[in-house]
Amino acid sequence: MLTHAFTGRSLFTNAKCPVDTCTITQNRDTAKDADMILYKDHYIPTLVPKHATQIYMLYFLECPYHTQHIKFPDVFNWTATYR
Repeated sequence: MLTHAFTGRSLFTNAKCPVDTCTITQNRDTAKDADMILYKDHYIPTLVPKHATQIYMLYFLECPYHTQHIKFPDVFNWTATYR
């Protein structure tokens, strides 16, 4: 669960990110319009269709050797691990 400190634009503006129009949210109602959807540690398919320019990212806190087998390899554009 994201805390209030990690939602909205403050994370980007506090870090002086050169792109200051980004917003982080847990509001699933905005998923269809999001530029990127971040999945942490696992992926559960939803009924929200992915649009052609949308990025799906899977983020693991473990190295790839210790993570689940990705059952949906064609879903993700980007992956990231702790290293």
